This record gives sequence, structure tokens and C-alpha cells, in this order.
Amino acid sequence: MTMERRTFVKLLGASGVVVLLPSPFVSCSSRELEALRPWDGPSDLPESADVRLKLLSYAVLAPNAHNKQPWVVDLRGEGIDLYVDPLRLLPQTDPPARQITISQGTFLEILAIAATHYGLKADVTLFPNGIDALEYIGKSPVAHISLTEHKDVREDELFGYILKRHTNRRVYAGPPLTDAELVTLRQSYADENYPLHIFTDSALISQIAGMMTEAMRIETYNRSMHGETVEMLRFNDDEVEQHRDGLSFPNLGITGVKLFFAKLFTSRSSAFDESFLQRTVGSIREGAFSSQAIGLISSRGATRTDEIMVGRHFARLFLTVTRMGLSLHPMSQIMEIDSVKSQFMKVIHIQDEEPQMLFRLGRSAPTPHSPRRALNDFLKS
Repeated sequence: MTMERRTFVKLLGASGVVVLLPSPFVSCSSRELEALRPWDGPSDLPESADVRLKLLSYAVLAPNAHNKQPWVVDLRGEGIDLYVDPLRLLPQTDPPARQITISQGTFLEILAIAATHYGLKADVTLFPNGIDALEYIGKSPVAHISLTEHKDVREDELFGYILKRHTNRRVYAGPPLTDAELVTLRQSYADENYPLHIFTDSALISQIAGMMTEAMRIETYNRSMHGETVEMLRFNDDEVEQHRDGLSFPNLGITGVKLFFAKLFTSRSSAFDESFLQRTVGSIREGAFSSQAIGLISSRGATRTDEIMVGRHFARLFLTVTRMGLSLHPMSQIMEIDSVKSQFMKVIHIQDEEPQMLFRLGRSAPTPHSPRRALNDFLKS
């Protein structure tokens, strides 16, 4: 790698994502990309459009693993049938499809919240035809959603934050979370079957940050796992428009001269250089150790239903964090590396729970949204 690359290239993100010395400014020019238009909501749909399409336009903005957008919906019958897209799995970094299944839960919760905006109640029946074995995932629906009108339906207080939510992979800075903010987060969440833990002790945060770094080091130096992540990187606007998924430089706050050098000196092939791998791990460490708090959603069980319910709770919590003006970054690699997961469980002293979603909390300047595919791409035919 040239001196210019070593000077300007950095890596940051839950999935080993490329980042360059984050700028404090966020460019608005990327909003012109067609791949970012979904973040304007259903503005392109006519008023007379099927309300299910309007709900889908919000649901596809849900947080999801690697921004794979692993959803297919069937609108040919009554209501909505949701399926896992079997072509959008992560067999290397998520071999049990745990994160993919959690992503089904985030989709369902955002859709249910959006339904209230239209005076509708979304009744969700999980796995109406049974749960697919891993090798057959995507054959049967994950959920059937029935929509009914109710005069007493009130718009969910979190609806207005769906279009504002974004994952912030920057280094966090500024004052720590206040006691009042922590109380608000904890009071916004209540489900004994899917407990929320928020760790604020600095020594414990450092221990967990070290494990986050180690898990990412293992993933980064596994060529198959790292390769799967690199496949989801979008190195220029043409790739963003072509794929409309994954993560690009503007998502991560890269603008101006820094964006210029990012596009000039990074490529899919250079992502396997030793210096690139080292910077990936180093940047993950920097981000992890900047955490002002670390959150964990766990479950009492470890079934597919539990994973979906974790996703629903996580989506609501994420919107609450957005409403509070805080930043959130999922960093759940620990859950996929057994040796690190075992160490993590000993450190947090939690028994009879399955850790599911680990994330860091803090404050940072916002970053642009990640791209989304067109609605027609999600429709089953």
C-alpha cells in the first residue's frame, strides 16, 4: 500500500467497513442518489396506492445485518406474508442466520409502527406454516400480517423517527450519557423475556470493548468471513446505485477531500492487504473504546421466535435512541465467535439468558443513511 493510502485509509464499522478519517461534516450531495430516495418515505407513491406498499416503504428502512435487506413480501393475498430472502443470507459471518432472523423482527416492528400512522393495527402471526430448517430457510413465511382498521388506533410516538434513524459508526465523543437519559432508556423498555442491560461502568466497558476488538480481529483475519463483508462494501456512487444495499463511504460521514482519497485509494482487491486488515481492527478498537455505554438485549430462550422478538424490541429501542438525539452502533460479532462469547458471558455475570444484540451508545455527529432497494425488488411474484 502506498504512503498516500497509509495516510488516508482507515476502517471502521461493525462489519469491518471502510472509513476514512471521519469528517465532522456530512455532505448532502449523496441525497441525490436514487438509492437514498426511499428515506423520503412513500412520497413517490400515489395517494391511491395500496396501503401495504406504503407500509413496506417504511419497513424496508429497518436496521438489518450488513444492510443485506433480507426480506421478501407476498402481497398477492390478504394482508402481508413476510419471507426471508434466501439469496441474502450471510453464511460466513452469520452461519446460523441469527442476525438475518433478528432483521425480520426489526422489519415487523417498523411496519407495525407505520401501520398506526394510517389508523391500522398490524396483527402478526409468526411462522404460520412452521419454522424452516436452516437449509430450507425462505421456503415458508416468517410471519403473516393482518391489517385492520380501528377508530381508537393512535399513531405510535416513535413513528416520526423512522425516517431519521441511522446507524452511526463514528468514534463517539462528548459528555457521557446522563442518569436521566439512562432512566429514559430503561423506562422505555419492559419485557422480562427479553431483558435489556445497559453497562456504564468504565472498567466493564473497557473489557467488553476489548472483546469486541478481538471478535473483529478473528473475523477480519478469516478470509472467507472478511470476504463476505467486503462484498457488501460499495466503493463509489455507481456501485451504490447498482446494488442499493451494503455500506458506502457517505454512510460513514466521509466528505470533501477525505471522500476523494477514499474513492481514489481503496478498492475491493486492496481490502485484503495486510495494512488494510490492521487498520480495520485498529479502527474497530477505537470505536469500541469510545463507547459511552454498551447495551445488550438478551432472551430467555434461543428459538427463531426469540430472535424475531429481539429484533422487534431492538427496533423500538433504536427509535427511542434516535428520539433522544443519541447514537447507536450494533456490534454483535462477539455472539458469532464462540471463544469470545464464552468469555463475554463470564464477564457480564448474566445467567439463564442468551445474548442476542450488543451495541454501543454515545454521541456523535450524524451520518447519511445507507442505501435501500426499490420496493418492487422486495415483492414476491
